[in-house]
Amino acid sequence: MNATIIKTHSGQYKKYNDSFYEWDVITDSKDIEEVTNFCFKETEMRRVPESAEYHKNIRFGIGEKSGDASYYFDGYYKLTPSKNGFHFTVCRPYCD
Repeated sequence: MNATIIKTHSGQYKKYNDSFYEWDVITDSKDIEEVTNFCFKETEMRRVPESAEYHKNIRFGIGEKSGDASYYFDGYYKLTPSKNGFHFTVCRPYCD
């Protein structure tokens, strides 16, 4: 896969808030799995679940990982299409 990754943000947008790490991925590839693997490899971020899966799993009382602090604080990622490829975001929930 031919791609370039550019960091656009790292840290909190507001104090006492979640941390977001964001990159623009410039690529012609439309293969989501290939782009996701590329992003985690290039950013050297630990692999975390996709946002929809993560939020389904942490749902209080009914989620598969409800009450699992380790899973919760690992965070999640989002990969959204953009004009030149994708925007890749990893969120780490705030913990004090």
